[in-house]
Amino acid sequence: LDMDRLKAGDGKTATKNIEGIISDCKESLPSREGTIITLMDLKHSAPLDEDKLHESLFRRFSRTVRGEMKIYINGAILKEYEIEFIKRHPSKGYEEYELDDGNKIKYWYGITEKIIKPKKMQGFSILSRGKISQKPPFYFHVENTASHQVGTKYFMGEIIADYLDVGTDDESDLISADRQEIEWDNEATTALHDWGGVLTRRVLTERYKLMGEIVVKWVLDEEPELKKRIDILDPKTQVALKKVLRTLGASGAENKERVVRLADQVIQAYEYSHFDDVIMEIEKLADQDPIVLNELLGYMGEWRMMESRTILRLVEGRINITDKLGKFVAEGVPEVASKKSDDNLHDLLARMPWLLNPDWELLDEERTILKHLQEWNDTDFADPKHKLTTEEARLRYDFMGLSGSGKTIIIEIKRSSHALELHEIQRLEKYKELIARKTNDEVHAVLIYGGNANVTPTSIKGWNARDDFELIRWASVYERTKNHYENYRAVLEGDISHPDFKKKIEELRSYKKIDESGTVRRTKEERKKGLGS
Repeated sequence: LDMDRLKAGDGKTATKNIEGIISDCKESLPSREGTIITLMDLKHSAPLDEDKLHESLFRRFSRTVRGEMKIYINGAILKEYEIEFIKRHPSKGYEEYELDDGNKIKYWYGITEKIIKPKKMQGFSILSRGKISQKPPFYFHVENTASHQVGTKYFMGEIIADYLDVGTDDESDLISADRQEIEWDNEATTALHDWGGVLTRRVLTERYKLMGEIVVKWVLDEEPELKKRIDILDPKTQVALKKVLRTLGASGAENKERVVRLADQVIQAYEYSHFDDVIMEIEKLADQDPIVLNELLGYMGEWRMMESRTILRLVEGRINITDKLGKFVAEGVPEVASKKSDDNLHDLLARMPWLLNPDWELLDEERTILKHLQEWNDTDFADPKHKLTTEEARLRYDFMGLSGSGKTIIIEIKRSSHALELHEIQRLEKYKELIARKTNDEVHAVLIYGGNANVTPTSIKGWNARDDFELIRWASVYERTKNHYENYRAVLEGDISHPDFKKKIEELRSYKKIDESGTVRRTKEERKKGLGS
């Protein structure tokens, strides 16, 4: 058939004779029987994808037809695709079914654990008399809802509906000329379409449940740390949690690492039970939409959890630095840097001033009394009452700061291995007096030492009996700061059974209760319970 010879001019019609040629078969032909169709001068300029052609032809003919003939592509036999199913119905062959209109069909379907990569292998194909009638992937138009979109890539099936291809006139012709699609607007196909929609929903629901159970089994059987955390929760919470895990499976479980990560986030939400609003949203989506549930969990991991984990990392960093202070004290590192070692107490405290006391704010370091007073605008040194002696002007403190109550603090530090001398205490007393006298501020003096002292215990006790003076050991500084942050360690490590963890949860609940109610008034039960944590 020469297309150019068959055409009339634009806008014209004509009768054309189709000329045939009858001749003997050529000796070079592979067989003296059969039909050869050759297409030439095609408009398709790009070469066809060989693998996709294999996939397309594999689903265009039923297994029965493929068994009665051989299909070659570029000399290679058509590939038989073997897909691993976690369920196939029936386990072998086809199941027969009679539609509401009396027509009989046969079908099978298989559900996979991983995505079926070739798109043409997904969903249903419908064949009539061995040939394709409805090209795959086809889902009887139920894939339009988000909850069903998830599972469509995880099953394939075949429906044999020979009755669609028995007509010989236009009225009974139910398949498009190119055999790509069935005429679903025709009453003769309504029963098949309705049954197919029910079947597709059933397959997607089965897949939903199967994958959900696989994910729960993963978590409980292969992730002992996650299972341990689930087992601690109360039975009602465990049921709700497993329901959410099943929904995670429905949204795609081929990436096991990702599923385990999302499962960890879900468990955290239930562990941190103050996330009541998040838990309600999770449980609601577990009943409705696995895609949006996945998105929500992703946002939790990226936003809410990121925020809280950032704070926890800050606390974790402070715990680690506090441990370094303990190490420095134990090793007796010098007060200031030296040629022998970079390790020194002064630089550590200057970089991390909260180590001295989390309630203090350090303002200055290594400043002479003269410089200090000049910067604080006390420049009237002409009056003998204000004039500093040369010795006083040279005096230099280690640190100056503010206490939580707003008092000025002058701090002197000595290496932990140094034995405290009386003149060192007296020098700190002089710092305190000079600054207090010149600025009229209430000044508190603190001297930190290792514990050994060439001063009587009675004298040390006397100094410490004062409200404005404190001689404190490095071990006490270390323990005080360590204890301030140590009760966060259980939260950092996710140890929900630890009393410190429970205290923090109770504290968060208290914040939320006051915030939501707008009042600090306690209930009778709360008054009876006594002080908060």
